[in-house]
Amino acid sequence: MREGEREIALFRAMVPWCSGLAYVPVKDEIAGSNPVGTARLNAAAHNRGVVATSVGRMGGARQIVVAVVGFALVLGIWWADGLTPDDFRFGFLYMFPIAGVAWWGPRRAALACAALAAICLVSNDLAAGPAFPPAALVWNEFTRIVTMFAVALLIIYVRVTSERVRSYSEQAFRMAITDPLTGLYNRRYLDDQLARMHATATRAERPYAVVALDIDDFKLINDTYGHTKGDAALVMFAQDLRRVIRAGDIAVRTGGDEFVVVLSEATAAEATTLAKRLQRTLAERKSPQEVRSVSAGVVEWRSTLGPDGLLAEADQLVYQSKRVGGGSISTPATAL
Repeated sequence: MREGEREIALFRAMVPWCSGLAYVPVKDEIAGSNPVGTARLNAAAHNRGVVATSVGRMGGARQIVVAVVGFALVLGIWWADGLTPDDFRFGFLYMFPIAGVAWWGPRRAALACAALAAICLVSNDLAAGPAFPPAALVWNEFTRIVTMFAVALLIIYVRVTSERVRSYSEQAFRMAITDPLTGLYNRRYLDDQLARMHATATRAERPYAVVALDIDDFKLINDTYGHTKGDAALVMFAQDLRRVIRAGDIAVRTGGDEFVVVLSEATAAEATTLAKRLQRTLAERKSPQEVRSVSAGVVEWRSTLGPDGLLAEADQLVYQSKRVGGGSISTPATAL
């Protein structure tokens, strides 16, 4: 049984109305993408500042600290409660350390904290002397003990469910902005980021560069070896592309065998250097089933041209590279 499921099952048994709550699939149960795509999804989330951080989840050491503090608070409440007059009881204060350990600490520690709180509460009640008939005393203590565990189990349930919902939402978001085959970003993400980058460049005059790429002879790979080998070639090309770009660059598959790389705060010369580095990497591939060269077009931001215009110009430069035989890099300077 998955971690946390025992507590949830026990809680549902104690509080029947909880059995009607919706089940949210965990991350591993979501029909997903290929391993390459999954690796890039994680990188994509990091680049956008949406690194997955589950609700209340901490490292093991910090969880232990939370548990120790929770136990100490329970004992402190027990000690203070024993010093107060019998007419003033502070049993409700046990709820706070139990809730804290259940949300931030180890789940088993939360149940242990609830058990300790129940023992402390009952011991103080018995030490104060019987104020009720025996049957009423047993019933009152039983309801208090159940309440302690119910609070711990309820918060554990909410915590586990919140983590699942957040994990599902993050993965759904990543899938919406990435290409399922290669794991690179998709056109939707390109349009969004290019608009933001263009606005920043226009406002602060911080240029960026765009490299449009078209795989040479990709149709030959598909026609000769089949689409499965063609897909494998695309995945391998995406890996090569990731190896040559900078950490802050945005690599996009715009469709088929066409790709775009956006270099933030870069000039056309720097983008050309990246394209050459990619060409050298691809030249090391020897199998005819692999991508061994690309045609590239490089453009640099200009205040007189919008994002769509830059992409269109880069595409035209790619066609120029194709016309000279492929495997080359064209820039506005070479087009003159």
